[in-house]
Amino acid sequence: MKDIFKWVSRFVAIIIIISAVLLVSPLVLLIALIAWWHFTKKNPNDKYATYAKYTAIVSGIGFLIFIYSIFTDTDTNTETELEPVVEEVVMEEAEAVEEREDVTEEIKKESEEKEETEESEETEPEEEKEVEAEPQTEEVPREYTNALNSAEDYINFTPFSEQGLYEQLTSEYGSDFPEDAAQYAIDNIEIDYNEQALKAAEDYINFTPFSEQGLYEQLTSEHGSGFLPEEAQYAIDNIEVDYNEQALIAAKDYLEFMPMSDQELFEQLTSTYGSGYTDEQAQYAIDNLD
Repeated sequence: MKDIFKWVSRFVAIIIIISAVLLVSPLVLLIALIAWWHFTKKNPNDKYATYAKYTAIVSGIGFLIFIYSIFTDTDTNTETELEPVVEEVVMEEAEAVEEREDVTEEIKKESEEKEETEESEETEPEEEKEVEAEPQTEEVPREYTNALNSAEDYINFTPFSEQGLYEQLTSEYGSDFPEDAAQYAIDNIEIDYNEQALKAAEDYINFTPFSEQGLYEQLTSEHGSGFLPEEAQYAIDNIEVDYNEQALIAAKDYLEFMPMSDQELFEQLTSTYGSGYTDEQAQYAIDNLD
């Protein structure tokens, strides 16, 4: 019962933390955009501008999730109806575990009594004793199974790299599973990380414009998705995207944020600390502005 209460309390804590993050994401997004402008134009600092850019992206994703949750309140009633069923299933599972433990103890006692009787009658060969004393095949620990189920739920919700999924399972702000349970989930989950990288790339493109260089760096960055270079390259090679149009969208976004000359806009689009587009893509954007 203590384990059940501990599990429920952690679940509630996670919900509270996620809700708090989602509530402040609009404010963080606004601050990040102002910082991005400040360190890009007013007080140029490429390092801080990059930090502000990634902060804006992450907080923007959180803001979209917050907006999405507002329009999905109708699902609340269904979830409320399912809570008693979930609690009942958890209780039944706990009772089943206790019953299995009782049966295992009875089998162990019977085995020990049988061995003592046989030893008093005759001395058996050492190999036969080892065979009789072999323990039953152990089942997979419950926490291992829970970690695997959590990993599958995360993957069904949003794309993850192997590194990102492991960190989510072990983080105290995520599922907080032990490292061995999280590793069991990583080793046993059926997943194609190339396809996960492709899905992540599509999500980024749908949220904000990216150059090929910027998208690759976002996918491989440890502060981004944390995919392996080959997984990120698979996504780059297979995503359907027009980088000329991405450059045009990025140019419009910059001009909506603050006025720029064509030369300034070109440098911002091509800078490695800016958008990272090629010269041809940046020129296309400037030539096609309304």
